[in-house]
Amino acid sequence: MPWGVHFEANKISEENIKVAVLLSSIGPETYKLVRDLTFPKLLKTKTFSNLCKLLGKQYSVQVSVWRERKKFYELSPTISDWYAKIRSSSTKCNFGNDLNKVLRDRFVTGLATPKTYYRICEESEEKSG
Repeated sequence: MPWGVHFEANKISEENIKVAVLLSSIGPETYKLVRDLTFPKLLKTKTFSNLCKLLGKQYSVQVSVWRERKKFYELSPTISDWYAKIRSSSTKCNFGNDLNKVLRDRFVTGLATPKTYYRICEESEEKSG
């Protein structure tokens, strides 16, 4: 008997098949974890999408914007590699549309030579932007 007929006859939906395949392929430790995370509800009450979100939340690395920004502001690279390091460090900081202003501010406030810093302070923000 073809599987499609078997599934139809037993009213097994495609959703239930996806859940069964997922749960049978994740291994005993992950299965126990998912079961514990969904308790007191039974695993069979969860959709494939629910289980994927649950696993994604459990195993995805959470990035702290605040930790990334602290690292960003504490960088002190040389001028020659400043842009690459600062730009790379800013990728997880969620600066959005303010990124260029933040990079400019970080550059100005992090200048090593006071003479250059004081000269830039004589300029207006619009001129240096």
